[in-house]
Amino acid sequence: MKLTLFLRPGKGRNSELPLYVRFRNGSTDIKQVTRLTVNPEYWDDKTHKLKTKMRLPDELRQTFNREQVALEEYISNSFYSCEDKDGIDASWLESVLATYYQTQAEEERQADVDPAEDVAALFDDFVNSKERAESRRKQYMVIKRAMLRYEMFKLKTTPGFRRFDVRKTDKRVLDDLTAFLRNEHLYYEQYPEIYEAIPDKKTPPHARGENTMSDLMKKIRAFYNWLELTGHIDRSPFKDYNMPKENYGTPVYLTKDEMQRIYHFDFKNDERAPQNKALARELEEQRDVFVFQCNIGCRVSDLLRLTRRDVVNGTIEYIPTKTIRENGRTVVVPLNETAKAILRKYSKLSDGRLLPFIPAQQYNERIREVLRIVGIDRMVTIIDPLTGKEDKKPICEVAASHMARRTFIGNLYKKVQDPNIVASLSGHVEGSRAFSRYREIDKEIKTNVVKLLDD
Repeated sequence: MKLTLFLRPGKGRNSELPLYVRFRNGSTDIKQVTRLTVNPEYWDDKTHKLKTKMRLPDELRQTFNREQVALEEYISNSFYSCEDKDGIDASWLESVLATYYQTQAEEERQADVDPAEDVAALFDDFVNSKERAESRRKQYMVIKRAMLRYEMFKLKTTPGFRRFDVRKTDKRVLDDLTAFLRNEHLYYEQYPEIYEAIPDKKTPPHARGENTMSDLMKKIRAFYNWLELTGHIDRSPFKDYNMPKENYGTPVYLTKDEMQRIYHFDFKNDERAPQNKALARELEEQRDVFVFQCNIGCRVSDLLRLTRRDVVNGTIEYIPTKTIRENGRTVVVPLNETAKAILRKYSKLSDGRLLPFIPAQQYNERIREVLRIVGIDRMVTIIDPLTGKEDKKPICEVAASHMARRTFIGNLYKKVQDPNIVASLSGHVEGSRAFSRYREIDKEIKTNVVKLLDD
């Protein structure tokens, strides 16, 4: 059995034309008009779908793709449940379509559906309900696209499923949604049309670990809390739901001695440095950026936007973008001699940047390469983000820009066991639960504290 949607030539190229469905099974080849319409400019006659490379409004593309999937799945399910497949003819297809649209209309009447109850529109209203940093908005849009892919997945795999109704979300639905998000990387191969319709930021999507799942479900919980607050639902289903647990393990960061070895490595003359001069120069630059970040402790999103204007009276001053909407407090970090020396080295950059920044992903790759060349390769114990189990790896393999933040906080905390002082320098809000993930109360700290009893 094969189903395809197609357009018949019509007048004009800017008006909506009805799509026809072509049903083929053995010698049976029948066609019937549907109520689905499309602008011919948007339609790809080869793929029988909306053109993937044409820029269309997200809402238009998502709504159309969901309607197309729902229609095709209904016809397919009707065929497979039909006992007399040999008797299928044009009247059968006409009857299936009539039943489909009648059922659709009846469900909408019973649910008293209006456009505002569409999950995509609701999610947009939620995101726009208050001012959010652009980075946070992008994170929520990742959630929105994932929920819409879940809706399309249910349309394809669950007979009778019509739409994602937030009012009917309960523990069973949340379990099902969680399972989909956890296994979404497996569905990419099985249902490529879903990812053509609603692309994932990472293609193919990666397997999600427990910490990522916890973060995703927290954001979905915030959406449902807003739905309850605004009267769209009576009670959030998350009040009876066990959330995936976060497990970050012991924070891994560089020691002061390791930082000195990295900072003083000679990329021009050391035999371990790359022979390619351009590569060696880039590694030296990114080494300097990394060491600078280790000495001011900001997030990479804040680091990459710093300019000379952010250097004020021997300090770096900035407002963290992650919390700028909720807490616009300015973070002030005095520059130590190492940070000042690095700034002097790049004082003649002509483009306004504070340092020779590169995109974050490339920056992470260079950090790992620098540590490997310098020989910073001690084994560290980590929690595997996918399995949630203990694993051991060389520190140079797990290093990234966020390790600079942990290095700043971890080394400061060893010297000054005052979380409020350290948090004020790192940009954590007061009482932040996340702050504990960056510091370790290790044996040295405990020993020094106990020695106070001898005084």
